[in-house]
Amino acid sequence: MGWGMLNIDITPYLGKTEKLNITLPDYVIQQIDRFVREHNIKNRSPFLTDAALKAASEGRPSGVKPVGAAAHPSGSKLPRHRGCGLPNSCIT
Repeated sequence: MGWGMLNIDITPYLGKTEKLNITLPDYVIQQIDRFVREHNIKNRSPFLTDAALKAASEGRPSGVKPVGAAAHPSGSKLPRHRGCGLPNSCIT
């Protein structure tokens, strides 16, 4: 007997949905939109839900520096904010 994997959509078991208003740098939104478009995801919500659940399951605290963050659109190596790891120019 061997092992197998089964991909199950758990969204019906997550409970009632709520609308959330968040503020993100334009570049981050562009990256999310590109990923959603390239992977034929319905909209941003499933992407953000999956990302949040993955981060929570990995036990990463909020404000942790993003792993493998994409380069800033200018291509420059901007100084990073100590709290979140984003380029200082992206922080308002």
